[in-house]
Amino acid sequence: MANNQTTVVYLARDLNDLAALQSSCNFYEARNNRKVVNIELAAMESDDGDKAVAVTYEDVDPFTSGVNLGQLSLEAYKNSAEANLIRSEFLLEQATPVLPGDAPDPDTSVAKAFIKDETVKFVIFRDKAA
Repeated sequence: MANNQTTVVYLARDLNDLAALQSSCNFYEARNNRKVVNIELAAMESDDGDKAVAVTYEDVDPFTSGVNLGQLSLEAYKNSAEANLIRSEFLLEQATPVLPGDAPDPDTSVAKAFIKDETVKFVIFRDKAA
């Protein structure tokens, strides 16, 4: 991990739904001037091995980067057709894919999260600045 990166772990048991992860990521970005650069499944090193989501953030200058911090949209999908439809809608709105796997092949998407006891695949886009 680079010096300008920080990883925050969100426990699956604390995430009621994907919207909770989206809100947490948006809050962290906006408050800390850091953008999401990676999201991965994780397990805590404890006796019960709690499932978690590790989100890596990278420092950005909010004035010169052009990154619309705190404006992430996460949308779950079940199959490739649904993922392609969601991606198309985001791209029509001129949103920017956040992770490399989010465009254009849903089968290689890297965006997955443990939400409660379920693994959820999703796309993540950054909303266009107004």
